[in-house]
Amino acid sequence: MPVVPIKPPSPDEPPPLPVSPHLSTIWFSMMAVGGLALGLVDGQPLAKDVFAHLSVFFAVTAAGVLMLKLVHGRPLREVISPISLVGGCVVAIACYFIGGWFAVNLTAVP
Repeated sequence: MPVVPIKPPSPDEPPPLPVSPHLSTIWFSMMAVGGLALGLVDGQPLAKDVFAHLSVFFAVTAAGVLMLKLVHGRPLREVISPISLVGGCVVAIACYFIGGWFAVNLTAVP
């Protein structure tokens, strides 16, 4: 990834918020919890509306990422790496199916 120089803040703008070094950990944790919760609530991971549920989940995720970009006032690549973004989405999909598996098996328990 090429090094992108950070523009110096102008005196008219407030200084940007510092980026937390634990942002990747928070990102992966929230994506895992969100995917697992969606899978548990859905309860039918291979139903015909799986793409509808995942698309709504990723729309909410995109809104959260855009808000993170706006809060920090920096380009998204400086806030969180693209590999972490894609990795979080993969973790969320995997946790969605794991949550669906638990939901199906827990409802079958007498």
